[in-house]
Amino acid sequence: MSKEKPDYNDADLALRVYEMRREPVMRESRNAINGKFWPKSYEDVLAVTKLEHPLNAAWRQTVTFWEMVYGLVKHGIVNPDFFLES
Repeated sequence: MSKEKPDYNDADLALRVYEMRREPVMRESRNAINGKFWPKSYEDVLAVTKLEHPLNAAWRQTVTFWEMVYGLVKHGIVNPDFFLES
């Protein structure tokens, strides 16, 4: 069930998510994925999910972060319209 109007808690969650994105490990992981990961096939994507791949840790860090954020919106914990604006 989605919240109809954003409130203080929505703003607090949006700010917390932003703060998490600024943490050094998260920033390094985003930079690695955005700068070095240019898959040309499904096999390239599948390869990065293997523990021995050099970008695996960065992949897991960024993917699980966005899965968590998606869950906040999907389950109505945060107002989706407000969250997408920020």
